[in-house]
Amino acid sequence: MRTSILAKTIFAGILVALFSLAQPSAIGQLPQANPQAAKNFGRLPLTFEANRGQTAGQVKFLSRGHGYTTFLTAGGMTLNLRSSRTETSAKNSNSSVSKSPLSANASLQFRLIGANKNPQIVGEDEQPGRVNYFFGKDPSQWHTNVPTYGRVRYKSVYPGIDLLYYGNHRQLEYDFAVAPGADPRQIQFEIKGANKIALDEQGNLVLNVNGGNLHFQTPTIYQESNGSRIAVAGSYAMKDRISDFR
Repeated sequence: MRTSILAKTIFAGILVALFSLAQPSAIGQLPQANPQAAKNFGRLPLTFEANRGQTAGQVKFLSRGHGYTTFLTAGGMTLNLRSSRTETSAKNSNSSVSKSPLSANASLQFRLIGANKNPQIVGEDEQPGRVNYFFGKDPSQWHTNVPTYGRVRYKSVYPGIDLLYYGNHRQLEYDFAVAPGADPRQIQFEIKGANKIALDEQGNLVLNVNGGNLHFQTPTIYQESNGSRIAVAGSYAMKDRISDFR
C-alpha cells in the first residue's frame, strides 16, 4: 500500500454473513422479538441504535444485521452470531458466498492495534425511526425513543484516520478515511473468537466460526480527487490473528 497519496483515501470493507437473526450473548442481552416482528425488521435498512441502557454500558452503538448483532465499543467491535440449520447463499456486486452452516452461537471480537483507546464516537445521518424497549411491567426498566443513525464515526482512531461504520443493503460496511499525509500502515486489527482465519483466492478475509464462514471482502481502496475516485492497489495482510492493509 502506498503512503504517498496526498488526497483523502478510503479503505472500504464489506462484511458478508450467512447466519440467521442473531441474539447477543457475549456483551449484553436484548429482548427477543416475535418471528413476525423480526421478519419485518429484516426488511429495514441497517441502522445503528445509540445505547440508552438497553445493553451493556461499554457499548456505544448497536446494530442488527442478517445473522448477526453488532456492538460498537470504544475498544472495537463485537459480532454476536446465531446458529442456523440451513444457510442460503448471499451475493453482492463483488462476490458470492455459498451455503455454510453454523452449528452453534458464536461471538467475534475485533480490536484495532495501537489505536486511540478513547476516540470520539458519534452517530451521523440521524434516522426518523426510534426504538423502544419494554422490559417487563416496571416502567423504570423501559427504554423509549432511542435514536437511530445511518452511520457511526470513530474520530481519529489513528492520527489522521477516521473509522466509519454504515449499512448497505442490510450488509455492514466500514471505511477507513485517511487524511492527506496520514500513514495507512498504522491500520491493524486483531480478531478473537474464530476457529480459523485465512485469505481466499480473491483476497477476502475468511473467518471460520463453528463450521460456518464469515467473509470480509477484499478492501476497495481509492483516492478521491476532484469528485472522481482513482483506484489504488492494496489488500489484506495477515500475521497470526492480526490483519492489516498493504
